[in-house]
Amino acid sequence: MPPFNVFPDIFKYNLSGTYDKGRDNLLDSVIFGILQGIFEWLPISSQGNLLLVMIGVAGIDTLNALNLAIFLHTGTLFSVIVYFRNDIINLLKSLRTYRPGYSQEKDSIITFLLVSTIITGALGFFLYKSIRMAALSGEAFLGLVGFALIITGIIQKISEK
Repeated sequence: MPPFNVFPDIFKYNLSGTYDKGRDNLLDSVIFGILQGIFEWLPISSQGNLLLVMIGVAGIDTLNALNLAIFLHTGTLFSVIVYFRNDIINLLKSLRTYRPGYSQEKDSIITFLLVSTIITGALGFFLYKSIRMAALSGEAFLGLVGFALIITGIIQKISEK
């Protein structure tokens, strides 16, 4: 039983009205997708808050909640691609003439994107593996999510000044 259950009937039953302990139903996915879409554009951690809802309200185990929350970010990826499609197309076109180390603006942007993507990917992979290990222990994982949300809030408050 989750620590608090605000909407038990929404999350407890599948579309046929029977109890679904496996939690693999369409209604859950739609609700979490809508929440992800709302949380993503608010100045809060969409990942952290979505995980808290999935684990605390819906009672999903931590590892499945983590994987589902990451999967739901693919919708965000597609919306960003659509929104920035012209910029992305222009960057891809400029790859033909890309020369590292040159001071042209497009070359600097491409270099920055390549370096930051490699660094973020390496750190992200390490963090994901570490977080997956923490997810195996549910309470420690919730503590980690809460701590990360507090740090994010402090950073946002400091950056306002």
